[in-house]
Amino acid sequence: LINMIALILFAVKVFPRKVLLGASISPLIISLWFIFSGDIGRIESFFVEKRWQSFNPSIRLMESADSKYQNIVIGKEQDQYSVYSNGQYTFAFPNVYEYGPVAHLILSEHPSPKRVLLIGGGVGGLLREMLKYPLEEVHYIELDPKLLEITEKYLPEEDRAALADQRVKVFPVDGRYFVKTAQGKYKYDVIFINVPDPSTAALNRFYTLEFFQEAKGLLEHDGILVTSISSAVVYIGEVVGSYTGSIYRTLKETFPYVIVTPGQTNYYFACLEPNIITADLDTLIARYKERNIRTDSFSEYHFLPYLEPWQVRFMEEHLKSRRDLRVNTDSKPVTYFYNLLLWDQFAGGQLQDLLKSLSKLKLWYFLAAIGLFLVIRLAVKNSLLRNIPKEKRFDSLFAIATTGFAAIALEIVLIFAFQNIYGYVYEMIGFIVALFMMGLAAGGYISNAVILRKHRNWLRVLTYMVGGMVAYSLAVILFIKWFPFHYAGSEVFFMILLVIPGIITGLEFPIASRIYLEEEVDSGLTAGMINSADHAGAFLGATLTGIVLVPILGISGTCIVIAALNGASLALLIALIIKIERGVATYKIVRQKTGESPPTV
Repeated sequence: LINMIALILFAVKVFPRKVLLGASISPLIISLWFIFSGDIGRIESFFVEKRWQSFNPSIRLMESADSKYQNIVIGKEQDQYSVYSNGQYTFAFPNVYEYGPVAHLILSEHPSPKRVLLIGGGVGGLLREMLKYPLEEVHYIELDPKLLEITEKYLPEEDRAALADQRVKVFPVDGRYFVKTAQGKYKYDVIFINVPDPSTAALNRFYTLEFFQEAKGLLEHDGILVTSISSAVVYIGEVVGSYTGSIYRTLKETFPYVIVTPGQTNYYFACLEPNIITADLDTLIARYKERNIRTDSFSEYHFLPYLEPWQVRFMEEHLKSRRDLRVNTDSKPVTYFYNLLLWDQFAGGQLQDLLKSLSKLKLWYFLAAIGLFLVIRLAVKNSLLRNIPKEKRFDSLFAIATTGFAAIALEIVLIFAFQNIYGYVYEMIGFIVALFMMGLAAGGYISNAVILRKHRNWLRVLTYMVGGMVAYSLAVILFIKWFPFHYAGSEVFFMILLVIPGIITGLEFPIASRIYLEEEVDSGLTAGMINSADHAGAFLGATLTGIVLVPILGISGTCIVIAALNGASLALLIALIIKIERGVATYKIVRQKTGESPPTV
């Protein structure tokens, strides 16, 4: 509708009034009809259904809903329901023969579990099997209450009864936030982190050193922490070993005792005291029998497939022999990158060698490459003694490209940090993009209305703007590390951080365009070159930051690379200004002899 209005305004002087009236009223009537008749909902449902059929035609779409955290889809195949979050499979129900054994394995690893913290995935059979033990309390953390709301109507009666059990308390809150704020309030014998594999930045938050340290604070002295990820049944190659090993190494940084089960899913059991968790089958069987649990989904013979002795020894020896295992942290989510490697391997992709090479990159590699480029470019500058216009065009384009790189890269870094801190970002994406665009508009307006009217030394002003981006890139490191984001109103401050890159980019656009236009009379070509430089920089920034820089170098390393890249642009601009000023000084000496006009900044 907005684009239609813009088209009408553009066409006012081209078409007759009657044609314009019909063209404007028709889409307005159609839009209002869809809005107030409810047909827009049916149209949306139609396209959701078609998209689902193309995704998995064998599964019937039962329901699709959006919450502030995610898109939730429930599909049905025969008598089983599958739940998808943002297109990613999360769990299925009823599935007690998959989740039931997990419940018994976990609770048998503790000598006498009474209080349990379950983060995610309680429906489907896990929670109801846990409640067969003499537990006193189960705190079930489910980030999205909408998920329970729409799945409950499809759940078997036993699972609905489990959710209503008086021992169960459901907390509709982000699991990471709950663990952080529950310090000193609760203590648990068992904490089970039952979330999908760390295939996204949002999920990786539950597999980091910082999270495991926070979870440790909620454990009793003999409490155990349990988590899991997908793995390989027998063979553990370099990629699978790095992936599973990163979780093992991260847990070992926090807990002295860690056991890993072999198989298609690795379960990690960690605790602070000896003789609690065990891989000894006789001990586990004895604990299970003592509790006199009656269930159709588990027996004492189920322990063996999870803890086959020779496979347990093989897994332990392999993990201990790997000296290159890396710790997964909030600021450096390396397991997230290894998951990408793993999926490329499973899909038969051709990026294995490239991704493995990228995983070995160090911060100084990037800094050295940027430094080498700067040295070469400065050498080229010195050879272009009289071609100031060409230098000005290049440097203005390079400034816009590096700013575009920085703007999108910092947005990704800040979105990543926002998700780590507050636990949700799905609902905020549109608002975050709007804030960035608002910053662009505000910066562009200030630049056109104020700066370009009051200043003529545009090259120097552009230098200040690029210097501001360098300073802000480094300041982000301090903001994220030290600012108390869990206080009331901190989200407002975070939103201000998201606006600033847009403002700086908006400020630079008109200034760089004016500098380029001085040496290029074609305004259309100038606009195209400036826009292309910005988009090229943004493309590289988004690609490298999301796939390489944040997972491998971390937030601090990424910000340093952004600052260094813009620092190179700053150095080129300063060198150009010095060169021009020296040229002006030389002109003043020889002007009477040559009659040349001085170069302008």
